[in-house]
Amino acid sequence: MAKHPDITVEWMRNGTSQLMNILAAEQQAGGIKADVLLVADSINLGTLKQQKLLLAWPEAPLEGIDPLMYDADKTFFGTKISSTGIVYNTQVATPVTGWADLFQDANAGQIVAPSPLYSGAALVHMHSLLQDATQGWAYYERLNVLGVVPEGGNGPVLKAVAGGQMKYGVNIDADVLRAKRRARRSNSSIRPKVPPSLPSR
Repeated sequence: MAKHPDITVEWMRNGTSQLMNILAAEQQAGGIKADVLLVADSINLGTLKQQKLLLAWPEAPLEGIDPLMYDADKTFFGTKISSTGIVYNTQVATPVTGWADLFQDANAGQIVAPSPLYSGAALVHMHSLLQDATQGWAYYERLNVLGVVPEGGNGPVLKAVAGGQMKYGVNIDADVLRAKRRARRSNSSIRPKVPPSLPSR
């Protein structure tokens, strides 16, 4: 903004699915208003590309960036790598090192997860699990048995765990790492953790 004080930026923050619904409504009403879109998954971006709603950026500065991080036609670009793991409250939860430890009957009603219907990161996580023969739909069936109703995004999940309302959560690592840094700065005794032995997805 300091370089371009004459430009006014209006922005909207929401879950990926909500933003996609807004774009669809704007398109039907005569045209999408957004100039730039930042969402958490390439699935929806691929859909927008198929609909010819994304412009290419041929001159994008991509030197040293892995081609896997951006669309071959340069219509969308990755901004970071986020993996999904388990976050737990160190004051009230027993440490876990993987899904098998988490999915115990004793944890029923104590696990919170984001919804793939709202969160792009949760949508990517779901697609990854469904392609994993050792997980698949059984992962979500087990969540259901344990009383987990995925709802909202990663932010509320982390807040519920850090606040002690829930012992465990399924969350992207970037949010957890930021929360741990904030906790250290404020000397908070509630520190969510991501087990280092948990496979990233």
